[in-house]
Amino acid sequence: MTSLLIPKEELYKRERNLLIRRPNTVVIVGVGGIGTWAAIFFTLVGANKIILVDHDKLELHNFNRIPLPPRMVGKNKAEAVAELLVKLRDSTVIPIPETFSKARELIPAIMEPMVLVVDCTDNVTTSNDVLDFCKEYELAYLDLKYDGLSFSVRYYNGGEIRKAAISFDADEVSGYREIPSFVGSAVVPALFGLLLASIPAYKTYYARLDINKLLEICGEGKKYDRKRL
Repeated sequence: MTSLLIPKEELYKRERNLLIRRPNTVVIVGVGGIGTWAAIFFTLVGANKIILVDHDKLELHNFNRIPLPPRMVGKNKAEAVAELLVKLRDSTVIPIPETFSKARELIPAIMEPMVLVVDCTDNVTTSNDVLDFCKEYELAYLDLKYDGLSFSVRYYNGGEIRKAAISFDADEVSGYREIPSFVGSAVVPALFGLLLASIPAYKTYYARLDINKLLEICGEGKKYDRKRL
């Protein structure tokens, strides 16, 4: 699926001095809250090919954190997000409405050099499969997870990936138990992932943070003063 061709030199001319690194292919496994925003961000940054892997269908409780209309309930997640992405850029978008265990046999034939795999799944077994896939093909790996206002970000681009897959509230059978979440829970880790993959200085990174703590750090713990606005 592709959209109309648009000259990239015009779209990205203000990024020329930023030395932004763009992966050619981004494989996003798990197109839920975080995965949807990660797909949008990497599309906007100019990735040539976006591969979306998810066998699941949209349910009403998904729509509080993704920019899709509730009328798409029941549609496959990968296919629904693909429809959005082709409206944003001329990237090639390939939805694979399958489990990762099935999709991993298809991905090598359609990925291009400079591949980033983004794990946004909620199941430890699947996450370990994604991790093994990245090791086998020596691919850059980005792991994004969240639980309410807490989230974790793990990134490897070169070097050995030593740790097994991690998650917050997941188990090998059912994945996440029902947890509180909103659009901020999904956007923040997805944004962290975009920044890590876009800035060449970062090769490895791990953070487990709380959004409240992050706001406190960035603002030095001070509340804004209305008189100064």
